[in-house]
Amino acid sequence: MFAKLNRDLNAIRARDPAAGNKLAAMFLYPSFQVMLAYRIANPLWKAGLKFIARFIMQLARWFTG
Repeated sequence: MFAKLNRDLNAIRARDPAAGNKLAAMFLYPSFQVMLAYRIANPLWKAGLKFIARFIMQLARWFTG
């Protein structure tokens, strides 16, 4: 999971010159935050914990607008 997140951060930095470093991308880019929530919620959904997965995605939606 951490390798995928690192790859996402590198992609943000490569495509957006305003993203100065990985820390800024983690906290200031809603696309990264939603992908993080998805990567947490998806295995929960597949494990049958659908309410918790939906709740995590709803929180991500609320936090990112």
